[in-house]
Amino acid sequence: MKVVSFDLETHLIEDGLLAPRPVCVSWRYLETPPQAYTLCERHESMALSQGASERTSFAYGFTPPQRPEFTREAGIFDLEDGTRWVMSALEDPAVHFVNQTIAFDFGCLCAEYPELIPLVFAAYDAGRVSCTKIRERLIAIALGTLKDDDDNRQAFDLATLTKRYTGRDRASVKSGPDSGRLRYGELEGVPLEEWPIEAITYPLGDTEDALDVFAGQIAAAERAGILGPDGVRLVNEPEQCAAAWALHLCGCWGFRADGTRVAALAAHVAERAAKLDALKQSLGLFNAPRHKKGVEQAPTTNKKALQALVSEAYEGSPPTTPGRVDKATGRRVPEVATDKETLLNSGDEILVELAESGDAL
Repeated sequence: MKVVSFDLETHLIEDGLLAPRPVCVSWRYLETPPQAYTLCERHESMALSQGASERTSFAYGFTPPQRPEFTREAGIFDLEDGTRWVMSALEDPAVHFVNQTIAFDFGCLCAEYPELIPLVFAAYDAGRVSCTKIRERLIAIALGTLKDDDDNRQAFDLATLTKRYTGRDRASVKSGPDSGRLRYGELEGVPLEEWPIEAITYPLGDTEDALDVFAGQIAAAERAGILGPDGVRLVNEPEQCAAAWALHLCGCWGFRADGTRVAALAAHVAERAAKLDALKQSLGLFNAPRHKKGVEQAPTTNKKALQALVSEAYEGSPPTTPGRVDKATGRRVPEVATDKETLLNSGDEILVELAESGDAL
């Protein structure tokens, strides 16, 4: 297996355009064995020293400062040469593609060069495509860390993953005042040798980050018990990447709709929403309105009032969730469940109506 990271810089995404024209193709590859990236005890202690919890340090430690001596090559092409390079790599069954949200890159190329479509689909069918964002989510699900103790979802952007696995901080490059990552459209037609050095190093940095995160995830997946038999891919990873590709294409293509029927549906939904709001108001399920900078915010659901209705419907013995951690005791305090399934199974007409409207909490 030859692991290849490639990345596009493109014109900006616009409304109705999720596959903008590419400007350049950067790439970097390493030869097997990527399994050589391991996480030793020293790097676990490094992760802990950076503030990671004992629960997650083994999965989110840093890759070794001295990387194995793989044959690592990298480069950047203009669109024409880069497309030829991608086509050649797609035709090589030994190549395994890696990037963050890689479906976007393939979507842009296929929109510009439709002849690549069967080759890209073949690569997905063969399980030769990896998305570091999807891999990290699978690891988090396996570890039970998709959310933290305060019910906040963890971040999965490339800058966060790079810092998590390597210690490199590229946040300023991604979003700092001098970042040019959103201005590549201005460089179309300009020879690469005339590009600012920052415009060259930025995409090359992304390919390096993606490879290092991918390699670090191998150790994380092994410790989480979801590393596949080939020692590189995760359990269910090929299927999830293929699904992400299909969904991305759906988003790019969209679908046609009848304007008259859409307007009728919108009116029906608005009428139903108004009736539900009136019902919730009468039941005390709305918190008092809040204002932000003088503007009244949309009302939020009074969760305690909803929990009281659930308890009543279940005659005092409602389903519960583990709840949040009490900061004073460090223990979880069970809470009355208010999820959709709980409301639907309550047998209460009002709660069932709320559940079907999507108002479960």
